[in-house]
Amino acid sequence: MMAAIKQTRTEFESSRSETDEKKIKKLLKHAAGVEEVIRGYVVQAPRNEEKDNTYNIRFTSEHALRDGHPIIIKSSLQKDKETKTKE
Repeated sequence: MMAAIKQTRTEFESSRSETDEKKIKKLLKHAAGVEEVIRGYVVQAPRNEEKDNTYNIRFTSEHALRDGHPIIIKSSLQKDKETKTKE
């Protein structure tokens, strides 16, 4: 999330002096699209301290699940496990 926030700020700052109304509308439309993707497809999942390799995920009505899109959950722990299994 912090990377998304930083990138958003950088993009807005780089266009701060823009005066062309069409370009501004295009930039704002792009920003709204990015926001929709982040709200619908990004889930923060804090680690569950009581159970190994477990995270607490809380989906909301904004997440893509409501649209019937599959949600694939893959953590770095799973990637490490798959790599070890292949070796």
